[in-house]
Amino acid sequence: MNIKTIQFGKYNFRIFYKSKTLVCKYPREVVSERIRCPGRILFDHNNQIVREIIYPPELWFKDVYLDDPIDNFIIDLSNEYDFTKIEIEKKII
Repeated sequence: MNIKTIQFGKYNFRIFYKSKTLVCKYPREVVSERIRCPGRILFDHNNQIVREIIYPPELWFKDVYLDDPIDNFIIDLSNEYDFTKIEIEKKII
């Protein structure tokens, strides 16, 4: 299991991943409009993989729209990394 931290905007994304050699086989996903919860659990039925995304408290219960930068960045990460968990933290300046 590998761990990498990437900075985006005012947040740090800690990515727990198996390999970086994931090739996107499907078209890019789009963000679903919803209210953001403290975390998300995604299940990939084809590969039998559980993926978890944990958001910081300041993002909890906020509206998510199609152009949301955080969730669009998560989609970009999922196209590049075969991740099992992403923890998002606010940067300490």
